[in-house]
Amino acid sequence: MAMLHPLFVADILEGFEGTHDEMAGRVESPELSAALVALRSQVAALRVESEETFRRTETARATPERDAWSSLAWPSRTLPTSRSRFP
Repeated sequence: MAMLHPLFVADILEGFEGTHDEMAGRVESPELSAALVALRSQVAALRVESEETFRRTETARATPERDAWSSLAWPSRTLPTSRSRFP
């Protein structure tokens, strides 16, 4: 079974957050409204976790490549400027 991309999961959870906001504002029962607000907070925490998972994964993928390039010593070149001795 294929795994879902973390940003896809985050987008779906963000939609759930909006739905919970709408429902919490439209129910008559204060207890149910409070429960929906609490559930929205849990969904928001899951969304943030999913986004952080994506960031950590992308950072881990990019770090070895960056380290390989940073070890190279590039020669410095000085280009002539208007103050140089070249016309």
